[in-house]
Amino acid sequence: MRAGEERSADGRPRGHELAATGVTVAYEGVDVVHDAALTLRPGEVTVLVGPNGSGKSTLLRTISRLQRPRTATLVIDDATDGLALSPRDFSRHVALLTQGRPTPGGLTVRDVVEFGRYPYRGRWGKADPDGRAAVDRALALTGVAEFADRG
Repeated sequence: MRAGEERSADGRPRGHELAATGVTVAYEGVDVVHDAALTLRPGEVTVLVGPNGSGKSTLLRTISRLQRPRTATLVIDDATDGLALSPRDFSRHVALLTQGRPTPGGLTVRDVVEFGRYPYRGRWGKADPDGRAAVDRALALTGVAEFADRG
């Protein structure tokens, strides 16, 4: 299995589309992102390009609901209001892995991928019965299964 090979019944890449419109973020009353729009689609690579301090990371943190916008609309799959979902339900559709440092030591590639299964665990960290298979599938789809045990 290779990246991009997993498809839904209708032949489209599996995953969720996230459309963000009217995104404005302010720090201390000053807009740092103003009326931005971004659509992320399954099976596509999206690149944000701009100089340091232009708001790329702020936009990503905001559409991932890690930062509160002054204004924004988030729509998942053309129908679901992403801002109305509970944090757990939202995290079942959207995840963000930043490049921030420092990264915790002692984590393997598999450990990092397993973080994506967190919203599927029961209360008090109850086991995720489909977790192992889902992680194996994600490692295979992204072409990194051979690195699963690397730190």
